[in-house]
Amino acid sequence: SIKYRGINKDHIFLHPCYPIMDNEPFVGLPDICKGKIIILSGGSYWKIIDEDDTYIKLAAGILKKHKNVVILFPGGGEKHYISKRLSEHKIEDRFILLPWRKDICQLFERCDIYFNTYPNGGGLMSQYAAHHSKPILSYHPVGDGPNPVETLVCQIRHTKISQYGISDFMCEADKLIEDIEYRKQQGNLINSCVYGK
Repeated sequence: SIKYRGINKDHIFLHPCYPIMDNEPFVGLPDICKGKIIILSGGSYWKIIDEDDTYIKLAAGILKKHKNVVILFPGGGEKHYISKRLSEHKIEDRFILLPWRKDICQLFERCDIYFNTYPNGGGLMSQYAAHHSKPILSYHPVGDGPNPVETLVCQIRHTKISQYGISDFMCEADKLIEDIEYRKQQGNLINSCVYGK
């Protein structure tokens, strides 16, 4: 607005959008979640499809290293394609496809970590994670331009959320899974960046 519309910086106000926190009744978790660290992701299936199966490979890397983790993915779309990819990577037993859920706030309350979709990130889901003080695992390839997760979540102040490159992403995943204090600290830090509390 300053550059292209010539509006004085003093006349520009931030008007962030933030998710509606509903009180839908909780409809439960799959039995496999008992005693496990729950990573929540989700959205339309097209958001996790690229030529290299990047998102599914990241999920496979997490699940193969950490036997105490499950990934829940409420969403929808062409299920056959995603199910086939999960099966090929041998993670279909702990990467659980769920239908769309009205009780999304209840899921965020019960999860430990939010895993942002890739190559198309989840804006609303990332904001839900921030409002529920959940750390966000977000992959971004080096040199691929700015990541929208920071632009959507960091409304009050900036903090680094995205992990640039696969090795940095996996290191962050390991730390969030293995260190509960770090997990809480990161969730609180991200929560401090959003309006609407």
